[in-house]
Parts: sequence; structure tokens; C-alpha cells
Amino acid sequence: MPANFLHGVETIDVDNGSRPVREVKSAVTLLAGTAPAGPVNTPTLVLSETDIAQFLPANGAPMGNHTIPRALRAIFNQRNATVIVVNVSKDGLDTAVAADIIGGVDAAGKRTGLKLAADCYNLFGYFPKMLIAPGFCQLAGVAAEQVVQANAVGAYTLIDAPVGATVAQVIGGRGPSGTIHFETSSRRAILCYPHVRAYDTWARAEALQPLSQFAAGVIGRKDNDNGYWWSPSNTEILGITGLERPLTARIDDPQSEVNVLNEAGVVTVFNSFGTGFRLWGNRSAAFPTSTALDNFIAVGRTKDMIDEAIRYNSLQFSDHPVSQGLIDSLVMTTKSFFNIKIGQGALLGGDAWFNPKRNPQAQLANGQVLISYRFTPPPPMERLTYESELTSEYLVNLKSA
Repeated sequence: MPANFLHGVETIDVDNGSRPVREVKSAVTLLAGTAPAGPVNTPTLVLSETDIAQFLPANGAPMGNHTIPRALRAIFNQRNATVIVVNVSKDGLDTAVAADIIGGVDAAGKRTGLKLAADCYNLFGYFPKMLIAPGFCQLAGVAAEQVVQANAVGAYTLIDAPVGATVAQVIGGRGPSGTIHFETSSRRAILCYPHVRAYDTWARAEALQPLSQFAAGVIGRKDNDNGYWWSPSNTEILGITGLERPLTARIDDPQSEVNVLNEAGVVTVFNSFGTGFRLWGNRSAAFPTSTALDNFIAVGRTKDMIDEAIRYNSLQFSDHPVSQGLIDSLVMTTKSFFNIKIGQGALLGGDAWFNPKRNPQAQLANGQVLISYRFTPPPPMERLTYESELTSEYLVNLKSA
């Protein structure tokens, strides 16, 4: 507020113009399970393999049937992970129950289990973008709660088929008569099959382990290496030695088992001659019910990151007086953000605008401003078709020596 009278010179700062938008942290996994040590029902940040030690048994005691240490090892095998661990019990997989993982809210308002996902932003400054509960997600109640919490925090959740399920049972599980818990059309669910074989450090032998924990690490690695707008499909899974059951895998055969699984909205593993083990599948459980652009995992995640970044960046504008300068700042900030993402390859295009017809006087008088925007993330090239023609026309090119 300028003074009424001044004999001299002053500078008045004008707080208008666009502001840089802070990116959302995407490569973050919330892992719910059991561990023989470590905090219980307290979100705990794990940033490196050395942080895993707090969840290991003391003095070399047996690991038992605990899920968190093994899942952390699988995730960190993929490199550069950020994991928020929720240890629901120091008892093993055999004694912990679905209710422990699902969690609740006690009389003091303290959350437990998967419901602790809601506390992560206040604690760490970001929400998890992947939720997993390996070993427990085979329980229908846990899988359903994973989807609920994924919707609440704008994340994706990875859900495994039961050990021993056949391809036919997995496909059947997508329907109402199925015997497994795959009957969902949530775009936030990534259905994983089969289990994989990996060396278990504590059992000192190969063992079956859930694909979800490796897939979460692959998604995080792809985010860090290439960007969240890249599909995690066709990316090698590090640290696994085999599959629960062999799957036919051919890139040119629609009847191969990996293609049939993808066609049903299930993410699987491609393993063929010289390929290694590669995560295989672009689509969430929304497919094939939904054919919208965001049934592609990479497109849906890009939308989440863009929307959340714009929302959180707008805190600095909240409660400012409604003015033309404020509106221009909001529009310019969003447009500038889109231009950056277009330059990175995360978007093919985007725009933002203020529409006076959708901001009537009564709405503005009530302190409500509507800024519209739209954008297009690049879908992954899932299908490539070559058109081949056999012709005799090039025979005219033959010449004598």
C-alpha cells in the first residue's frame, strides 16, 4: 500500500505474471505388508538399500514369511526407487489378516494400513503414485481397498493373480463367473500375472515372488530414466530368473498367451529368444471396457501428474483478489507449463484459457474462477503394421554385366 505522501523515489513490486510449475514426484511406491522389525503403522521413507536394514530381523534371525524386505529388494533391484513403507504387523504373512492391510482409523484419528496413504503428502510433500501389497493383494478385500486408496491419492495400484492360477483362470477372472479377484474396470488398477522366480537372499534359494513388486520398480525406473509419459511395457525386469509357468510370447502372433492376456487388460511378462524377461502390457484394468485414451497406463499417469502439478502450483494464487491480472497469471502459468512438457515430449500439445461465458458475474462475485485447459499425452505405439506387396516391377532393373 503506497504512502499518502512521499517526497522522493519508491519502487512498487507488481505480483503478476506466470510462475514456474513444480513437477509432481512420480516414482514413489507405497508398500504395505509385514516385517519382523521397524515401525508399525507409521509411513517410513526408504530411499536406498541400506534403509532396508531397519525392517530385517536382528542378529541374523530367520526372516520368516514376511513380505516387506523381499518386496524392497525386488524394487531396489530396478534402481533409483523411493518407497514409503507401511509395516502393519511384525507377524508374518500367515498371521496378518486382510483387515491389517486394509486398515482403518482409530478413536484418536490415527490411520492404519493402506489408509495411511492419505497422510503421505503432509509427511513427505508428495503422494505415492503406485500402491502395492504383495502377498496380500490376492485377497479380494485388500485388492478392492487398493483401488479405493489409489483413487483417493491419484495413484495406480498393482494387483497380483493368485499363485497357481492358469491363463484360462486369469482371463475368466475378468468376468462375473471368475474364481479370482480380477473383476474390475478401474483405470487405476494394473493386473499382474504370473508370479516370477527370483533368488530369495534369506531362504538362500529361488522362490516364487509377486510380479507386482518388480513391476512397481520397473515403472519407477522408467520414470527416472525416461519420464512418466513413457510406457513401462517392453522394459527388462532386473533380478528375476524365471516365471511361475512358461507363456508363449511372439510379437507377431495374436494367439500367443502374452497377447491374449494383454487383450484382457492384464500386464504380464514377455520372454522369448534373446529378450530376457520384459514387462509386457500397456493397458490398465479399464481395458477392454473402456477404450478412452487414458486406459493406456502411461497416458493415465501423465494426466495425473499434469493435473496434480497444476492444482498444487495454484496454492500460491489462492485467496488473491479476483482481477484481470490474476486471471492472466493463471492462464499464462498453465500455458508455460504445457510448453515445457511439449518440449520434453510429455505432451503433443496443450492450451489454457479463461471463458467469460463460463464465469458468470454471480460466480465471480462468490470468489469462484474457472480456468479451462486441455492437453494430449502421446499414446504408446502398441501396434505397428507393415503393408507388404510382392511385385514384379523391379525386374526391369536387371542389367547385363
